[in-house]
Amino acid sequence: LLDGSPCIDAGNTNPALNDACLPPGKATARNDMGASGGPGNCCQVAPAGLIHRYSFDLDARDSIGTAHGTLMNGATVNGGAVNLNGANQYVDLPGGLLNGLARVTFEFWSSFGINGNWARVFDFGDRSGSVGKTYVFFSPHGGVNHTLAVRDASGTERRTEQSGVLDGLTNVHVACVYDPPTSTLILYLNGMADVWRTDASSPLSDINNVYSWLGRSLYSGNAYLNGSLNEFRIYNFALSSGEVWQSYL
Repeated sequence: LLDGSPCIDAGNTNPALNDACLPPGKATARNDMGASGGPGNCCQVAPAGLIHRYSFDLDARDSIGTAHGTLMNGATVNGGAVNLNGANQYVDLPGGLLNGLARVTFEFWSSFGINGNWARVFDFGDRSGSVGKTYVFFSPHGGVNHTLAVRDASGTERRTEQSGVLDGLTNVHVACVYDPPTSTLILYLNGMADVWRTDASSPLSDINNVYSWLGRSLYSGNAYLNGSLNEFRIYNFALSSGEVWQSYL
């Protein structure tokens, strides 16, 4: 998002009464889209390929499509973010969001508390009993790393991992690109390519997208997310490095 980009408050149809779209921490007192600013408080013209957008203004509504989510176990929305307690709260999105896609980008803005092992920002896939079967997930605290991973129908898991957990960091921008046609799996952190691999060729159709969870792992023994999400987006294409950088700004 660029400072000064025109946008309209989702709850206000009069452009004259709206401010410019400002990143977190740059809003003014008069900002009628919320004092915190940021993408969660703005309504922009959706770029082509953005198929689901969760801005958490009031609830877990999808402002682009109709795949509205449900706040589970007392999860709350406040100040343009969904807040998750790390105990049992999560957001339940509809299954099937990956169906029919050849490639996908997950993009989000988040702040993290102290997390347990393998807490998830998102985990899309299916389960066998209490363990994940096929999936794509991002964990801000995977042992001593932060991790983007996919597991295909053969049981092969591929991870892109970078050292260091994200505990205690605020206003973190993450983009996760899974592009099987180019065999690419890339994790971007705050606008920059953090880590990648070029052997991720298993098609998205290998992921049986029964569950689409924010803040909860498909493995029942893993931690729930302790943190907040200001915005969560799904694109039906692979964002380029330039597009990720522009989104981060």
